[in-house]
Amino acid sequence: DAMSFVTNYAELTKQSPEVPVPTYPANGATGVSVDAVLMWEHDGIASADTYDLEWSLIGSLTGSVHKVSGIGAKACNIAGLPIGATVYWHVKAVNAYGNSAWSAVKSFVTTADTLIYSDPEELTFSMAADDATPDKKSLTVFTGQDMSEEWTVTVNGDWMTATPASGTFADAKVFTVEVSVSPLGLIVGENYVGAVVVALASGSSQIAIPVYLKVTEPVGGGDGGDGGSTDLLPPSLVSPADGQGGLDMEPYLIWSAATNATSYVVQVGRDSAFTMISVNYEVTATQYLPPALEKGVTYYWRVKSINSGGVSAWSTTRWFALNPQGDDAASKCFLEVLFD
Repeated sequence: DAMSFVTNYAELTKQSPEVPVPTYPANGATGVSVDAVLMWEHDGIASADTYDLEWSLIGSLTGSVHKVSGIGAKACNIAGLPIGATVYWHVKAVNAYGNSAWSAVKSFVTTADTLIYSDPEELTFSMAADDATPDKKSLTVFTGQDMSEEWTVTVNGDWMTATPASGTFADAKVFTVEVSVSPLGLIVGENYVGAVVVALASGSSQIAIPVYLKVTEPVGGGDGGDGGSTDLLPPSLVSPADGQGGLDMEPYLIWSAATNATSYVVQVGRDSAFTMISVNYEVTATQYLPPALEKGVTYYWRVKSINSGGVSAWSTTRWFALNPQGDDAASKCFLEVLFD
């Protein structure tokens, strides 16, 4: 017998976000700097606008709880933690429809003595989305101690790398880490936060150097065929037809697949110059359902192609208009999948 599964994608986006997942420091980590960078991941259909974080020296997160609200990134720097303390923390996501539950409580132990330092204490990058040449900056890591100990370097953020990966303080009290970042495949306008983690092999000390990446508009930019990668063409828009008005619901935006494209960025805005952007989203499919558009408004949309080699120019621009008297009850869009 066939079983029918029906879901309303548009309605699924109009709900409180899912619970974020703490990723750094690792649960139970020791030797963490007293100026700690806390990081988390967050996935799901319903996106978050901001995040709230709580930390405490009490495992139950009761009593003296420190709160940080309205965090705009998936990371937060907590400076001036007590030396040699066990710190407990959790995080939740917030959007216009409500809050997620709190994440699981994680803990780490701050170092009793800071043994390693970095100069600078953070790295900041700003790159155009179609820049195929990674940007590189150097970190100087040093110690004021006489030690013969191995160190390791890891990164938290799949859009960056750091070399070398390991070494020793036996012969020198200083070394240089080269950090390289790439914006390819990332979303225009987003601020990404990662970290370079330098740790002593003994676990006695580690530091996390925040790395910030702002992804700006492609250098080519524009509305037509100029700019972007010369080897990657923009997709052709299919539906809705250009200038289609009187729609009672958010339409599926559909385009043809571009040769060698691995993903696409969809933009929906209130003006043809895209100075008032309502949607900027990366997808791997060749269709997208924009959530919660306002009735009675004319929207413009365009799409560009992405692969590991770069970003195409934008497609041509189309527009559509939503009926101001749209019937919510009659305009729900359902995707029906049948299982045999």
